[in-house]
Amino acid sequence: QGQNYEMVQARKAAGRPFPNLVKVKAGLDHCIHPEFLADQLTRSLERLQLETI
Repeated sequence: QGQNYEMVQARKAAGRPFPNLVKVKAGLDHCIHPEFLADQLTRSLERLQLETI
């Protein structure tokens, strides 16, 4: 999960984890909560330099 995993861990350490985050195994978390998906969509759009899909 690379950068996403590091970001999720930083949020957990700061006391603001994504809701419904599930630890699958060491180094792998899973989340489909709307807050997480919105964050990921925003990050993807920024990387692609797009405003919408």
